[in-house]
Amino acid sequence: ACTIPKVFSCHTALNAWQSSAFGFPNSIIAIVFFSITLGIGLVGLVGRRGSNVVTKELRLVMQAISLLFLGFAFWYLAQSFFSIRSFCAYYLIGFAGLILVNDAWLREDVSQLPISRRDRKYLRHYIVKGADILGCLLIMVAVIYIILLRHRCP
Repeated sequence: ACTIPKVFSCHTALNAWQSSAFGFPNSIIAIVFFSITLGIGLVGLVGRRGSNVVTKELRLVMQAISLLFLGFAFWYLAQSFFSIRSFCAYYLIGFAGLILVNDAWLREDVSQLPISRRDRKYLRHYIVKGADILGCLLIMVAVIYIILLRHRCP
């Protein structure tokens, strides 16, 4: 049977060892990551027009860090699903935000990714069509569906 408070229990999820995988709470990593990302985004937004305040190298480094963080988030999601058997709603909101941050970096850096010209053109074509946004939404819907299916929620 589905008991929403049991499925989405932050107390259970945050007391598991996986929630402190590096010896301190994962939420601290998330706060630092999102703060740095927000700071860089604001600098890029309010920077002088024509000046390259946020360099290509910085964007690519942030994209790489974002991808590593997304990989860690998928690991933690799998741990929450199979081992902890509980999900913190705050984590799921952060996970959705992380997917959107990765998509934003991809959209910003598509023309400078270290991939072949043909692959960049292919990727740019699908970004213009909105396929990246659809992909983000499908991932989020799939995660919610799997959680509800696992816990037999209607």
